Amino acid sequence: INNAEEPSKVVMLTENETELSLFESREKQTVTVKLVKYSEAAFAYCGVESIETDGELEELPKDDRKRIEFIGDSITCGYGIEAENELINFRTDTENPAKAYAALAAKALDLRANYFCWSGNGTISKYVGEGATEPLTGDLMPELYEYTDLSISKRLYPDEPEKWEKWDFSAFAPELIVVNLGTNDCSWCKDIAERKLEYKQEF
Repeated sequence: INNAEEPSKVVMLTENETELSLFESREKQTVTVKLVKYSEAAFAYCGVESIETDGELEELPKDDRKRIEFIGDSITCGYGIEAENELINFRTDTENPAKAYAALAAKALDLRANYFCWSGNGTISKYVGEGATEPLTGDLMPELYEYTDLSISKRLYPDEPEKWEKWDFSAFAPELIVVNLGTNDCSWCKDIAERKLEYKQEF
């Protein structure tokens, strides 16, 4: 509310539909309300069906700030950043991208930011365990980057790739792009020369 540092409330959605009260006041006043989905597309998706108010909704002012885009994995997503410690099992209400380096950097530099990040993902392999004999190569970051949400498109149209919704790159044209990938690729590459060469060539 009104660009406060911390959200007035954090809700973990557990039902198919939920009605939320975002702001209440006994006095008439002008407020700015921001609704943010903190969790990743991999952990479900949601939308706003309607917004109701006793007052009037105003147009957002034009934002002429310079633009930056961050491409990354869990480090960029803020995966588990609000968990009590590293041993706590992940829940979506412990993820907070607003406290990760990308959002903090954009705020410090007063830039408009777009975040394209997916925990556990990489360029030639997703995260694999110690004994893995094959990389995990389904829906890697280079493929995902073209689409608004490839997982939803594939679910709706599994055999019709022409219907998969492409991202409109004209909607947000950044002056600066930060790529922070490789952590999960390293779980596969380790110190094996040919795997590291493949990563270098693909990246």
